[in-house]
Amino acid sequence: MTLFDYILPMAITKRIVFLTYTGAELLDLSGPMSVFNAASQISEIGAYKCVVASAKGGLITHSCGAQLNTLPIRSIRFRTTDTALVIGALLEPVNQAVKLDVLTLALVRAAKQVERYGSICSGSFLLGAAGLLDGKTIATHWAAHSAHEHLFRKTTVDRDSLYVRDDRLWTSAGVTTGIDMALAMIEEDFDSNVKSQVAKLLVVYSHRPGSQSQFSDVLIAQSRTDSRFTGLVDWLRQRLDRPPQVDEMADYVNMSPRSFSRKFKTAFDTSPGKFLERLRLDRARELIECGETTKVVAPKIGFSSQAAFRSAFKGAYGVTPNHHSAMSKSSSPA
Repeated sequence: MTLFDYILPMAITKRIVFLTYTGAELLDLSGPMSVFNAASQISEIGAYKCVVASAKGGLITHSCGAQLNTLPIRSIRFRTTDTALVIGALLEPVNQAVKLDVLTLALVRAAKQVERYGSICSGSFLLGAAGLLDGKTIATHWAAHSAHEHLFRKTTVDRDSLYVRDDRLWTSAGVTTGIDMALAMIEEDFDSNVKSQVAKLLVVYSHRPGSQSQFSDVLIAQSRTDSRFTGLVDWLRQRLDRPPQVDEMADYVNMSPRSFSRKFKTAFDTSPGKFLERLRLDRARELIECGETTKVVAPKIGFSSQAAFRSAFKGAYGVTPNHHSAMSKSSSPA
């Protein structure tokens, strides 16, 4: 049986209503929408119908300049089988969107009626403005954590997770995590096999569980502004199978080993050796979540001994590589 022969076992079509506004992040919308549309492509009757709505309807210009035609939100009659999701944006578009009473009132209306409601990225601010986050735990973009905690004091912000499910409320962190959350919704509606079929159709290499951290050491490191270490992280990532020594790192950035170690620790708050080990283990975690075995992963990140790799991995993440692999495969949407 080929991928396109797979039929979703579903008798009804569920509607996904996306709420958007001027300046919203298009990938917050197009990523999850592609997931739901892919599910429909491998179904017999169409598993999902995606609808995009805005305050007044018509053409809405998104962050990248692309325009999408939308329905007026007042024309939407929410159903008990619907999912309503509001997408995110940068600060100014979000600030303008929360002033649109028609959007926040629509979210209140949706929350009372739909099967699921929620946000992607900083769309969580609109949920907060609608009064829908009190007593809830949410995920949102890392840059919005402090603002959320200040504005919505009765809400708990999960600073680590990619997405969070709190009863019928689903929220995700930045941009591409909306894809992971949409895959988790498909798993809830069907099963993990269907989710995997959709991921394969989209060439999504693996579905990240919601509990996975928003940050990897690479992401954090690449956000450093110290120009003396520009390119160093990428250089190290290309050599994880033969980890460089400290003097080699120092030579790469034209410093003495002693000066390099001191300035590196100031910039990254850890020693070069410990940082490199976290880079290696971070890459190992990615490979394991993609289905690679310990035997394959260990030499790829510079471990000649599988036992030593298992010990280092457990020390960093609290579980063995095999256990982490099992959790990744069976992870629930929560």
